Amino acid sequence: MIIRHGLADLDELVLCCREEKARSYVAEAVACYHAGAFRQCIVATWIAVVYDFIHKLQELDLTGDKNARTKIEDFEKICEASDVRASLVFERDMLDVARDQFELITSLEHADLVRLQVDRNRCAHLSMNTPQQVYQPTAELARSHLRNAVEYLLSRPPVQGKAALERLQTEVTSEYFPEELDLAIRYFENGPLKRPRESLVRNFLVSLLKRFLLEDVDESTQRRHAAAVGAVRYMHHDISQRVLTQELSKIMRSVEDEEVWKMADLLRLVPDVWEFLEDDVSIKISAYFRDMPDERLVPDLLAALDVPAFKKEALARLDSVGRRDLYDLIRADQEEAREEFVERAVELYEASGSFEGANFIGLRLIAPFSQHLQPDHVTRIIVAASTNDQISGSFNLRSVFEKIRKAEVIPTGEFDERVRMHNLSDALASSTKEDEGQF
Repeated sequence: MIIRHGLADLDELVLCCREEKARSYVAEAVACYHAGAFRQCIVATWIAVVYDFIHKLQELDLTGDKNARTKIEDFEKICEASDVRASLVFERDMLDVARDQFELITSLEHADLVRLQVDRNRCAHLSMNTPQQVYQPTAELARSHLRNAVEYLLSRPPVQGKAALERLQTEVTSEYFPEELDLAIRYFENGPLKRPRESLVRNFLVSLLKRFLLEDVDESTQRRHAAAVGAVRYMHHDISQRVLTQELSKIMRSVEDEEVWKMADLLRLVPDVWEFLEDDVSIKISAYFRDMPDERLVPDLLAALDVPAFKKEALARLDSVGRRDLYDLIRADQEEAREEFVERAVELYEASGSFEGANFIGLRLIAPFSQHLQPDHVTRIIVAASTNDQISGSFNLRSVFEKIRKAEVIPTGEFDERVRMHNLSDALASSTKEDEGQF
């Protein structure tokens, strides 16, 4: 990996080169630098750039790039004819072609590499200097050319501009792109995102967020885009932080009111992006979580519960959730017994207004998660059973008590005593007789 702050390690620069011939010339340039032969260092660096450019054309040709194929054919004709003049023209125009036709380098990078080309000519041709003056580049200049050549061109794959962005966007929209973060990271490791320019990272991340939030995409596409966002953040953390800080709220402001649920989906799949929201956007999402529609309850309430900034609103909405919605929430949460769900289940059980309701809550929401009850919950359930005839008359009360008793949230003897004190011995009969039969 190239050192972007301070002095770059020259031997490390050699390892960063992708193409074998270019790497050998960079290694030669490094050797010349260490020997104090700075003119030869610059010449070898330029030759490495030329070889790398030809190799990139060959790679692009394999992807079906017709312009790359044309350039390679032109170069092969020059070599076959040993046409020195045409060869010089090809070399002279090479950087312009790399910038304008293939977007391999930016305008600023082009300017730096043109300086390398000019200095290479000064080093290699006597006609570039006066007979009385020998051009002698400094060590700093040679080192700068080496670093620029590797960092701008030799270390990168042959896609960096619009073509790279389009390739990445196409890959993510494919149904074969992974939905898991670790696989998405591995997927991107050898592509354009391995050593990209900041502009590519920025444009790709913005395009992912816009498609997620502003277009109509299905759940699978959302998961693929969320995995891609996570992978970009992992691979290029600092750039991603800047992009999210500058762009996320702007994009979210473009989301229509009736589609605010898309923001909730993003928070569900990429929870920590809430940290980048500006106040007005955060307030809007808070209001949505507090009054989210029933049809969006399951996915969006789960999302809100996982985001600290919106948990207050999520808990307020949970207070209005009925028994069947709570059951759906628990199932969607992969049978997780969140303490908020357990508390709501006990509240609903206490307020049971029918035998059917008490049976549903006791069988589906209390008994399966009895080991997650707190002592206070057990006390409230016993008291509710003694005061609410819909609970005491429900046919599965014995099963509920048996599950609670076996969970030993409170000692078995103490549980039995509390049940008897509240005149619920009949509900306890089956479990205590079972224990007595063991002796």
